[in-house]
Amino acid sequence: MDKSVLVIGAGVAGITTSLELANSGVQVVLVEKSPGLGGAVASYCCKATDQCNKCSVCVANQKMEELWSAPNLSLFTNSVIQKLARSDGGFHITVTHKPSYVDDDKCIRCQLCTEKCPTTPSSIFLPPPHSSLQSYVIDTDRCLHFQGKKCNLCQEVCPAGAVDLSQKEREENFQVGAIVVATGFSPFDPTRKKRYGYGAYPDVITALELEEQLRIEGKLSRPSDGNQPKQIAFIQCFGSRDAHVGNNYCSRVCCTYTMRLANLLKFKHPDSSVTIFYMDIQTFGKEFEQFYQQCRQKITFIRDMPSLIQQDGNNKLLITYQDRKEGQVVRSNFDLAVLSVGLCPGEDTAKLVELLGLQTNEHGFFKSLSPLQTNETEAEGIFLAGTCQGPRDISESIAHSIGAAEKALAYLGAE
Repeated sequence: MDKSVLVIGAGVAGITTSLELANSGVQVVLVEKSPGLGGAVASYCCKATDQCNKCSVCVANQKMEELWSAPNLSLFTNSVIQKLARSDGGFHITVTHKPSYVDDDKCIRCQLCTEKCPTTPSSIFLPPPHSSLQSYVIDTDRCLHFQGKKCNLCQEVCPAGAVDLSQKEREENFQVGAIVVATGFSPFDPTRKKRYGYGAYPDVITALELEEQLRIEGKLSRPSDGNQPKQIAFIQCFGSRDAHVGNNYCSRVCCTYTMRLANLLKFKHPDSSVTIFYMDIQTFGKEFEQFYQQCRQKITFIRDMPSLIQQDGNNKLLITYQDRKEGQVVRSNFDLAVLSVGLCPGEDTAKLVELLGLQTNEHGFFKSLSPLQTNETEAEGIFLAGTCQGPRDISESIAHSIGAAEKALAYLGAE
């Protein structure tokens, strides 16, 4: 049997699995569809205040750094699994590598391409500072050239000749003995619940957007005017435990990350007022109950799901909810509303189910062999790691990914 492993997805789960396998002497091929690494975690901020709040973002960042010096590892970004066929002793894989259109060795970071690009925002750009990738990227879905228009301004203005729009996709074939699927999750689409105003009111954002702002800027500001919000509302279970949107499961991580974010905002902006609207609090994780009780001393918790978010004439958000104690409808003003979006199956799940011969569970995540064997699948030689199998936080994803690596090693007889 071939002693190599294909890992699909380079988020924290795929990176952890790859490191465990590579450091055990197994040859690893890590394939990631996007240009960068880290998945959703690459946008997360550290939640530490005057002490560590055990969000594990620093652990994930460390693993991303370790990947660059890992032995026995081939990394393919901007690539997708095109074909898969079982063969004697493993799998025959065909990977399609999408072109980058920018030669990073030639690029001098002059920014002329970004400045001259006629689309808004620019279709050619350098990823944010928090990204693990620091090479220019072209968004082909937005770029006029790739939409059939006559435009090659970025190529014309580049003084180093680094931009080449004529690059083509290329295929590569290889053999592996086992596969680990680590494709992560997709955040719930907040536009599906229109009464909350996401997309209509700029000061209604998702918790993931808040994470990214705090990571990049280190502070909180309102999208509408750049001012610091004084009254902040978090709305829980947004897209989770909601049969109306087809997601009647708990995403497990929302209560935790909301309270860590709320606690961080109170630390950074002690004069702010933070309110959390919730159905009930799910205290998953070690010592989280104690942290919850600490948060209750400085954060307002209202046990109700708001029915409506509107914007008043003073550019304030008006949130309508029911006061259960008084038994009456209340409308309160806030400067910012943060939607704690849930975790949904990854967007590529259906495609990979067909390609790999897997199944999904009742919630649409990859189905494991049993509730006690969550790394294994009914397909021989194919294993699961991280949130592609179901909602879990960073530390749980890391532990689950180590388990996937151990299962793959045992299957290959490489322990």
